[in-house]
Amino acid sequence: MVSLRPVPDSRVARGWYHFFNFVSYVTRTTKSIQFIRRDLLGDIRYDESLTFGEDEQMLKECRRHVRHFYLKTRSVFSSTRRFLRNGWIRELFTSIHLIVLPYRKKQSIDYTAPR
Repeated sequence: MVSLRPVPDSRVARGWYHFFNFVSYVTRTTKSIQFIRRDLLGDIRYDESLTFGEDEQMLKECRRHVRHFYLKTRSVFSSTRRFLRNGWIRELFTSIHLIVLPYRKKQSIDYTAPR
């Protein structure tokens, strides 16, 4: 898991991304990219039926085999468009709601990523 920097950059976006990076580090979850060793890919499956939380499910599988690491960097950027479109607070609570749902419920969610 890696820390993220917002694009476009603003004081508000940096504050929220700092918060999300901290939460990702503490909870061992992510809204960003993951690095997975190639030798683990035979044991770990990516669930394409999930439209939300597929990376969380994959990280859960990884934890059964290896210890995770968090890479603090200033080189990875992420778009703020979903936050700008939905609002920072609303996106936070939507994410929390979707993350805590049971796996079976996540399979029936039709989450459309903003493009």
